[in-house]
Amino acid sequence: MAPVPGRGIRVPILAGGPHAETAAQILNAMGMNIRPVSRDPGRASAMKLCRSIMIKGIEALIIDCAVAASKWGVESEVFTSLAETFPATDFSLLAQTMAERVRKHGIRRAAEMREAAGMLEDLGLNSALARAVADAHERAAGAQ
Repeated sequence: MAPVPGRGIRVPILAGGPHAETAAQILNAMGMNIRPVSRDPGRASAMKLCRSIMIKGIEALIIDCAVAASKWGVESEVFTSLAETFPATDFSLLAQTMAERVRKHGIRRAAEMREAAGMLEDLGLNSALARAVADAHERAAGAQ
């Protein structure tokens, strides 16, 4: 549920299914950070995929915004405007950080977004945005 670098095996992990409690007890005793969330299979995965729709969508939007602003030479104005709307966020730094993460992990993240798109379709929801985010991550990783 968070980036692995810096946390290693302590990265937060959700577990679901009939043996989630037992697995968490055993693995947490070894230093992991597993939180059982449900005995129902699929619930933990749904929580992760729903979160990913938001996080990876934000990354795709910020990267596209930063690239377009850079090409127009208006980064300062755009990031200043965004900072006025969201004062706690350094959008210039965020854009750099997200671009690096997507360059490094974009292929894996795109595959995860395609899984999220499949989940949305299974629910009878439109998956177009999730698929577009997957495409954006692949582009940013240099796969397309």
